[in-house]
Amino acid sequence: MRVFHEAEVTATPVYDIDQFLNDPHVQARGVVVEAPDAEAGSVLMHNIVPRLSETPGSLRTPAPNLGEHTREILAGLGYNEEKLAALQSAGAIKGSG
Repeated sequence: MRVFHEAEVTATPVYDIDQFLNDPHVQARGVVVEAPDAEAGSVLMHNIVPRLSETPGSLRTPAPNLGEHTREILAGLGYNEEKLAALQSAGAIKGSG
């Protein structure tokens, strides 16, 4: 990196995850946030981008579980309860997801 700096080349090292999480710039900018997770309790994830001064955005809900909204989405596409029940019976969708 010294050679690049001396040559005025814009460059940065490629980090492993520990180096990234410990980088002072990453920490100061709040690049990584802790988010709730149903299985793990919490997970680290990239913060909202972009974070604008007047509308910075925020993580409102955790990521859904696999299949959590399937019935709702299919119903919105016109699937009635009979079709949803058939898909559930075939094992294509979960009963509550």
